[in-house]
Amino acid sequence: MPRPRSVPDRDWLQGALDGELSLALDIGMASGWIPEVAELHGRIDGRMQLAGTPAAPRLQGQLALTDGAATLVTPGLELKDVRVELAGQPSGDIQLTASARSEVQGRCRARAC
Repeated sequence: MPRPRSVPDRDWLQGALDGELSLALDIGMASGWIPEVAELHGRIDGRMQLAGTPAAPRLQGQLALTDGAATLVTPGLELKDVRVELAGQPSGDIQLTASARSEVQGRCRARAC
């Protein structure tokens, strides 16, 4: 008896991914969609290639948020010089690097692999 279509087939996790994402986006328009953000500025630019499978995706390329700034309502915090970079390596590793400046809290940098 065939399986009903509403039951997910786990074979899709082994299917091949092949695609490319190219972005050039001003994020300022998103400030109205995020309740805790009074102001939002910046751009996301870059290109990312997608390969592998849904179970083990591989990203290669770079996406970067530049000229970022945000005012966070609840903590009353203004972030400036926000930069976030997502870089996918041929090995399958993904590197995330971020930095921001706040007059109240000083400077923050983060890096994760």
